[in-house]
Amino acid sequence: MAVFYKTSGPSPFIIFGPPGTGKTVTLVETCLQLLAYKAGSTLLLTAPSNAAADLLCECLAPHVDPASRMLRLIAPSRMKTDVSPTVKRFSHEVMGFFACPELTELRKFRVVISTMISASILGGVGLEKGHFSHIFVDEVRSFSFLPPRLSFHSPFSFPFLSPPSTLRFLPT
Repeated sequence: MAVFYKTSGPSPFIIFGPPGTGKTVTLVETCLQLLAYKAGSTLLLTAPSNAAADLLCECLAPHVDPASRMLRLIAPSRMKTDVSPTVKRFSHEVMGFFACPELTELRKFRVVISTMISASILGGVGLEKGHFSHIFVDEVRSFSFLPPRLSFHSPFSFPFLSPPSTLRFLPT
């Protein structure tokens, strides 16, 4: 509920615990609640690897109706054979390669899932700061920066999912 109502303001929420304690389940449930009960929510979910981002997509896929419009943003260099049919359903392709949709189409998605590195594509195609109402960062220890358009100096809630041993890496 705290994420839903943004009780911490622009400060990040941190969800932490050892592996297998339900951090990803909590993230998925939070996203589903936002989509169901918070009209106009736009969510960016990032993860450190394709496998982790694909898992988020596969967990949300059975629960996301077509009206919710979800995109799994995948780098053009990724082999199509490495992507499950479920994840492919939510990706965008141009001339046989994964691609980012055009800006007008991109703005229509309520959920965008990507790796942290691929999330920088969103700024590159002109998606404006403030587009996402909520940004979720899985495994915060796995990266050392936030792309400028996703900086802490924005009006978003940032739920971080991370094992407790990684919290020393959080920016102060």
